[in-house]
Amino acid sequence: MLEAQTQTVSIDRDYDAARLFLRFLYVGRFSANGFNTFQIFLDVAHLCDFYGVGEECASAFSQQEFADVWFDLWRSYVEQSSIDKAMAALKTLRPLSCCPEAMISKMFESFNVSLGSNLFTMLCHARALGVLDLISQGSQQLVWPSVPVSVWLAQEMNEPGLDSCMSSNPDLPDLLRLAFMDFIGLATAVGRVAVPPDVARQVGNVVEIFEGQQFTSGPIVQSVQGAFYFQVDGESSTRYCREHDCEHWSTRSVDAFCRRMPDMIKSVENAIAKAGKGELSTESIASSCLDC
Repeated sequence: MLEAQTQTVSIDRDYDAARLFLRFLYVGRFSANGFNTFQIFLDVAHLCDFYGVGEECASAFSQQEFADVWFDLWRSYVEQSSIDKAMAALKTLRPLSCCPEAMISKMFESFNVSLGSNLFTMLCHARALGVLDLISQGSQQLVWPSVPVSVWLAQEMNEPGLDSCMSSNPDLPDLLRLAFMDFIGLATAVGRVAVPPDVARQVGNVVEIFEGQQFTSGPIVQSVQGAFYFQVDGESSTRYCREHDCEHWSTRSVDAFCRRMPDMIKSVENAIAKAGKGELSTESIASSCLDC
């Protein structure tokens, strides 16, 4: 080895990380007090893997005292970093022998992926980094939001968020389209299981209709045989809706989500076009959504 010939060791890492690693080589264990930032963990993990002591490092990392410090620093790192930076760190750790899959999965939970908040953004980053399976593994924990679809969908898919995903991944022009199809699949799967069929004519249930190229909604105030009256916010009089002549659905239902598909597709394609990536073409996505 070069070190044996020159009697020197050159380690291209932070001084503290190099010191902790060399101490581990001689002593065989780490001191949790020596780790005060997650970046030091990253550097030490890479050094252990590079010098072939990854499995021994994994055993040392698994000690409860050390694991507690590891995850505390990781959670702080996630809070202080952009999603993209934190996901990139996770991706670099994943193939290292010192980081077993159970540890990676637990670290991923710190992102608090939730439908109605950040699922679409996380899908974009996961696809870009090649760790989409981590979201798939945790999809059973996804919960359908209790608020109207229009409310949480504005949080999930908005212009600044879409533009940010495109600008962060300029070499992946199809990223938004692919993440969007992932999003549709996961969201509808959760909704079909979690949302019971609407009892649309129950008084108090908030229903929605589509007329005049816009969605209109309001609570049912009176139910009669085969019809109901509902109150639209801002209107003095109630509206009459005959069940078979007036197509309607709950504002919190999967139907409310699927009926906004054209608007979601348009938002995705507009973001791609704004970034100068391709033409405004929605056929491929639209065809994949027909079974929603």
